[in-house]
Amino acid sequence: MKLLRLTTALVLFGGVLFGGRGDASPVPTCAEFLTLEQFHLQQVRVSPETGQIMYAQNASVPQLARYMIVFGWMQGQIEADAWFANGQNQQVGLQTVKIEGTTYDHMTWAFAFCRGYPTARMPLVADEVFNFFTKK
Repeated sequence: MKLLRLTTALVLFGGVLFGGRGDASPVPTCAEFLTLEQFHLQQVRVSPETGQIMYAQNASVPQLARYMIVFGWMQGQIEADAWFANGQNQQVGLQTVKIEGTTYDHMTWAFAFCRGYPTARMPLVADEVFNFFTKK
């Protein structure tokens, strides 16, 4: 497995692949998100010592790019939820919210959630992940 490095080029490549749809997420529903589950399970690993994400050497580049776009989107959504919950907006009280697990753990949980709710929209899924992994 190679060490995965998300670069600006990959993000731009993803913007070309998924641009123009006007959706808030790169995969608007769970049904589309679940198309990445086998890739997640078979091609991606996380080093337990360092938390680094690695991928199989024979991984499909388009699938890897799509996975990383969704991975980054999920990470951003959860961090934004935590930012607002921690009082970074004047309308929200200071709570000292911490998120348990890694984004890989969050993705794994989201796949399980989506199997039960295939028509759910991904922003809802990100909120459910945040609620499940929040430690106050």
